[in-house]
Amino acid sequence: MKLNIMVLTKEQENQINLQIEAYEKQIGSETVIVWSNGLELIIDPYVANPNIQNSGVQLVQYLSDNPHLVKGKIVTDMGTGSGIIGISAALLGARKINLIDIDPRAVKNVKKNIAKHKLQDKCNVFLSDLFGEFSSRELSDVQIFNHPYFSVEPIRGKEWTRMMLGGTKLIADYLTQAPKYSTKTALYILSWLPLAENESGIDN
Repeated sequence: MKLNIMVLTKEQENQINLQIEAYEKQIGSETVIVWSNGLELIIDPYVANPNIQNSGVQLVQYLSDNPHLVKGKIVTDMGTGSGIIGISAALLGARKINLIDIDPRAVKNVKKNIAKHKLQDKCNVFLSDLFGEFSSRELSDVQIFNHPYFSVEPIRGKEWTRMMLGGTKLIADYLTQAPKYSTKTALYILSWLPLAENESGIDN
């Protein structure tokens, strides 16, 4: 896989700064979000808020429009954050969900939301850097990753910015590791936004 370093456009720099400002405003208080489909989520401080980065919401909408993709399947939700994608997959009929995040705060948050929706029997949560500490012996039928888009490094002292930054190498590492934990016919669902498109970015 060929990787290029993304040169950010002014629009992309502005978008990153707006997202950082939005996160800093909501830090310090727990937020409860109720989506139009009735899904209610607790969003803890420093955990990805889907109202700010809406790629997670778009992925949930995609799954809602295509529930057959996850129904009866084993699904892994990488970089789960609040759990919006994995919990939605569980409610859409997935047989088992693995929810993985590198951030202990996200792991704590997603466990709250799993309990809120009484999905403990379907959901396993892992604190892991990609698949490093992942221990499930069952292969996944569906791999979902709502990944960071931009290749620039997370801001020192603001580790939560890795929700948006550091994406190029992370995506490459993920695509290298994921097949080991997936069935041969596994479906991979990764997000992509027009804002992240750049001629100097990741080769398609």
